[in-house]
Amino acid sequence: MKPGKPTALYYIALLPPEDIRQEVTALKEHAAEAFHSSKALNSPPHITLIPPFRIEISREAELLERVHTCRRPWVSFPVVLDGFDHFSNEVIYVNVCPNPALNAFRAELMACLDPDMVTETARTRPFRPHMTVAFRDLTPDGFLAAWQYYGNVNYSRDFSAFPPVVLRHTGRIWSVIGPPAEPQSGES
Repeated sequence: MKPGKPTALYYIALLPPEDIRQEVTALKEHAAEAFHSSKALNSPPHITLIPPFRIEISREAELLERVHTCRRPWVSFPVVLDGFDHFSNEVIYVNVCPNPALNAFRAELMACLDPDMVTETARTRPFRPHMTVAFRDLTPDGFLAAWQYYGNVNYSRDFSAFPPVVLRHTGRIWSVIGPPAEPQSGES
């Protein structure tokens, strides 16, 4: 990046269908109310494919185009959500079941992006797909209470993956910015 050029934070994710987004948002709202963990509400329910990275805002159209053209035509695959799990005592999430198709698509997406759009951490850290419910604003006691609750909740859903989206940080929340929607039949 050239010094002085405006930059923004982005990440790339799969969003579940609207009904599942509403259910997971309700779980996040419960975590905020019952366990004082509201940071997960700063982002729509999603499965992160490429974690946050910073690029110049002038490259946003290029980023959207790369994501939009990766794996064309789109070939969907099943995604299964089953139960809850956690990372240490900071993050509680809806578990995404192991999925070779999801792993392969993530690798394909990484190959479609410029190297500066995928951090070294994203390239080397094991991929653990999940949908966050309670984030790093959980206190130790809050985590224990939240895990006691979510660890006993039965939640199981499945869906066909939609094409990935790009989210940009607004300074306060993460907002979906694209890529453009799939053309409708008859459009070119």
